[in-house]
Amino acid sequence: MMSTAEKKGAFGYYLDGKRHRSDGLPAIEYNNGHKEWWEHGKLHRLDGAAIEYADDGKAWFINGEHLTESEFNERTIGEISRKEL
Repeated sequence: MMSTAEKKGAFGYYLDGKRHRSDGLPAIEYNNGHKEWWEHGKLHRLDGAAIEYADDGKAWFINGEHLTESEFNERTIGEISRKEL
């Protein structure tokens, strides 16, 4: 069951008690601009950084695995290329 929760300074989406949102928008948004993309309780995003910090810093995750930006680009560019074939 999908639900939303609001805490002081943050708003988030949950599915079965785990952070989750699969429509391309962040699952967690803080009032200061910090955003996080989660799917099934794991940080996950294939079209950009899974965490966008309020200070413009970024962090990349696929299925909960933390990656450097280069590692992320290697994996997602390879994935896009395979899908286009």
